[in-house]
Amino acid sequence: GALGLKASFEQALAALEQIQALSRSSTPEVDSGSPLHLPVRAPIAGTIVEVAHIEGEYVEATDELYRIINGDTVWVVAHVPEFDLADLTDSPHADISMPAYPDESFDITELGGRLVNVGIAVERSSRTLPIVYELPNPEGRFQIGLMVDVHLGTRTARDVVSIPISAIIPDSGRSTVYVLLDGENFQRREVVLGIRDGDYIEVKSGVNAGEWVVARGGNAVRLAALSPASFGHGHAH
Repeated sequence: GALGLKASFEQALAALEQIQALSRSSTPEVDSGSPLHLPVRAPIAGTIVEVAHIEGEYVEATDELYRIINGDTVWVVAHVPEFDLADLTDSPHADISMPAYPDESFDITELGGRLVNVGIAVERSSRTLPIVYELPNPEGRFQIGLMVDVHLGTRTARDVVSIPISAIIPDSGRSTVYVLLDGENFQRREVVLGIRDGDYIEVKSGVNAGEWVVARGGNAVRLAALSPASFGHGHAH
């Protein structure tokens, strides 16, 4: 009521007079019997998780006093390797899982979350691009700092040729595979790759539907092509 407002006003006025008195003094002193107490207002609501100074310690106007975290909304940051960027849609859908809840997965959209930002620069050290999602966290279930696996939606393709990723043999900066021609003969082919889905990858050119590729041991076939005599009867062309 009015009494409470009047009391608050009088307290604020008294604090202001103390501040003005100190500012007029070249060497301000505070009576140890009547310490000056000034309210410190937090810029956000939240929980104090770190205190940088103790009571009575001298601080500068720019010093950080407390660290406050508001966990009602959290950010999920996915670091996407640059070689996977071509597979992503413009606004990739995301599911998350985490070691803290090993038997559960969470759809960010179903939880009321949204895509906040897709980075415009690849991080130099990790060669990844950050993608940020905002996630409501009213119950505080998702603690800040948790390790999270983010599963992003990728572009889709139908009626395409796909092969196991293990079949791809990097060779002088090119992607190659070895195609089985007959029982003991293999052919090296350069391939143009498309989108990736788990352990398989699209082949846009270089392999035809129905052909067999070496999914494991491709490097052995490659070495056999370099020195056929030391690898038995198999031949690569």
